[in-house]
Amino acid sequence: MEQRTIGGAWHRSATAKGSGMVDKVRGTGVAHETQGPPVHPDRPGSPSSSGVIILRPAWAEPPVSGGDAAPDGPSRFLRDLDLDRWRRWWVSLLVAVLAVLIGSQLFWSHRGAWVGHNGDHYYYASTALQYAGMPYEESLRIATDYFDYPYSATQLDLGYLNPAVAPLIYPRVVLGLLALPAVDLLGVEGVWFPGFLSGSLSVVLLMVLAVRRVGRVGLLALPILIGVTRYAPEFMFGIYAEAPVILAAVLMLLAFPLGRARRTWWHALAAAGLVPLIMLSRQVPILTIGMVMGGWLWAWIGSRRFFNPWLPFALTIPPATVFSYWLLSVWAPYDAMPYLYSMTGSSNVQELMQALPSMWSVSVGSDWNELVSGDFPVIVLALLGLAGLVLVVRNPMAGVFLGSLGSGVATELLNGQPNSFRYFAPSLPVVLLLAALAISWLFHGGFALVARRVGLPVPDWPGAHLIRGQSRHRSGVVHVLPDGRMRISREPDPGPPPTRYGPFAAAVTAWGTVLAVLVGAVSTHAEAPMTAGRSERVSAGAFARSKIGKNKPWPFSAQEGTLICTGDDFQMWFVTPDGTRYALSGTAMASSWAPRILDLAPAPPAYAWPELRPFLTEGMRLCGADRAYQSEAPVRREPAAKRP
Repeated sequence: MEQRTIGGAWHRSATAKGSGMVDKVRGTGVAHETQGPPVHPDRPGSPSSSGVIILRPAWAEPPVSGGDAAPDGPSRFLRDLDLDRWRRWWVSLLVAVLAVLIGSQLFWSHRGAWVGHNGDHYYYASTALQYAGMPYEESLRIATDYFDYPYSATQLDLGYLNPAVAPLIYPRVVLGLLALPAVDLLGVEGVWFPGFLSGSLSVVLLMVLAVRRVGRVGLLALPILIGVTRYAPEFMFGIYAEAPVILAAVLMLLAFPLGRARRTWWHALAAAGLVPLIMLSRQVPILTIGMVMGGWLWAWIGSRRFFNPWLPFALTIPPATVFSYWLLSVWAPYDAMPYLYSMTGSSNVQELMQALPSMWSVSVGSDWNELVSGDFPVIVLALLGLAGLVLVVRNPMAGVFLGSLGSGVATELLNGQPNSFRYFAPSLPVVLLLAALAISWLFHGGFALVARRVGLPVPDWPGAHLIRGQSRHRSGVVHVLPDGRMRISREPDPGPPPTRYGPFAAAVTAWGTVLAVLVGAVSTHAEAPMTAGRSERVSAGAFARSKIGKNKPWPFSAQEGTLICTGDDFQMWFVTPDGTRYALSGTAMASSWAPRILDLAPAPPAYAWPELRPFLTEGMRLCGADRAYQSEAPVRREPAAKRP
């Protein structure tokens, strides 16, 4: 009789016809009845007269020790206690404590280098101060004074008030909400708390992930790989919207079916709950779709199974991303084309396509020169990550890496200006894990060579499961039917099963956090009462005759309306004669779902919509400001001494 081997080392057992016994395949839910004299199912090569051949993998064989077989012995108590699971929890706890200490050290040792060299610090710090109840003007002044900003604080008007630019800033609520308790307690110093929290948790979870998927050598290498670079700590711990995104990416890696991990639909729902949090940190829909679809496509190609363990993630994360990004674009509409036109000096798509290579060459070249001269270790980290990619080329981890990196490349090119390669930062968790895997592989490979020389056994290590990839067929039970056909009942995937309530609790926690963030966003972006505002009638004719409107086009399709300003954050509105109220300033757009002033533009507005500047200035005057709206030619002032 022909025997077929399915995946790995197998032992054969059989049942004879006429035994009256029922053989149940554990973990498959499949039972088949056989009749015949009793046989020895655990004895390899046992004769069979039923035509039913059961092929079991070596790892699925029951223990043969007498203590484990005894129904009442002390070993049964120990088995029920599940010491392996308790041991894993204690190891994870110790690793977490160690990682918190490492994260704290990384934060404090690098913090001095982050102060005052990137404009995002000032936007996100002033946002957190406004969430804490500070008036708009005061938050800008305190943020620029604290970080020794070399330009006037009013330059930040561009990102808060201009309706063509503000949608890039105000939807990023996660960083400001995380800072809110610390700002209430510590003042402006509390703006460091979100980065510290996100970075430390990222280090904790990466080290826990490393000890499970890469091994102890990778666990030790991981904090070194982070600490020797300037790039990784800055974007993991600094006042950047990338810090929460990196944390969410690490959590997704924990949820994904990597190595021998067995995952459920609850894991997929938990990962999908991270998507809205990422979108409300930074608008990067390509990242989440690239990571999960890269893993699923790689698993499909490698195993030739459409219904592979990644399918639940492919069916939940992309729809959650599309819906979240669509909803975000309704609240915060933004068109990248005017920005690209302004960056390249082009006026149509054909000119833009011709100018893009030159723009990319300048921006990428500038970032590369900065990286080589100031942070060469990050290049070594990238090379180690690529080496890890070669090692896991048979594993869906390779697809996750390429999807994450591809999203960074796309976002980097669309940005079009030097930015220290910041849009690659969400790929850091995958790069760090694969770099740690490469170091572990080198160590264990060298150890294996020495062990074979001296005749010692070569132990297995967790990273080997990532390197081995995936089998095209799962293990199973082969049933030879009387008519000669064969039926296969699949065994469960190897690896420790997930805990009973852990995935469910993770999904509830993720979506509960989404709900909390939405509630926080609604409460912090509150619409100011219209009754407290002041209004003024404006028209195209009067604007053309005025000093501020001379030789300037009327920027609205409606020829007249009412300009209203209310609140201490300059929430400006334009009301047409039919009574429709349009959100004019970015602060008004952030606080309402009312129609946007962009809908009244007679043509697609240019980036920053300079024709709107007189109306923003007039709106600020209505709100009682003693200055004009600022977006161009900021006045440089000498910075004070940098803080340590």
